[in-house]
Amino acid sequence: MKKFNLKDLTLQSLIAAIYVVLTIVFKEISFGIINFRISEILVVLILFSPKHLIGVTLGCLISNIFSEMAAFDVPIGTSATLIAGLLMILFRRKAWTLIFPTITNAFAVGWMLWFVQDYPFWESVGFVALGEFVITFVFGLPVYMFLKNSIELRKILEDNK
Repeated sequence: MKKFNLKDLTLQSLIAAIYVVLTIVFKEISFGIINFRISEILVVLILFSPKHLIGVTLGCLISNIFSEMAAFDVPIGTSATLIAGLLMILFRRKAWTLIFPTITNAFAVGWMLWFVQDYPFWESVGFVALGEFVITFVFGLPVYMFLKNSIELRKILEDNK
């Protein structure tokens, strides 16, 4: 990874802002047992550069402040996204690593919903996993392929080599 410069700071701020806006605009489905957080589609950006984990994680943290369970969602939900991103980076950012956000969020957020809201544990895990999988694979994978095939967008998203 190259040095972090003003372009990187600007891009990470933009990613974080988009994440927050998408979460807040779709707040009804972004929080709770029906956890269909459209903003999580931005995890595909980590496949282009590890730097994008900063914007995604910061966006998740800020978004979780707006949760009814913010005291739990900020540390737990944000950690789940951070851990998923780190696993994606550790396993060399291949498309199959998009499974990590599904796994980490399913168990972390599913546990949180069980603990705080008293939802059934496996139901919570299942619903969160389903929502995350749909966002990251059903919608995210085509977005990733589109971005990957766009020379102009790849220049913006990838580290300069």
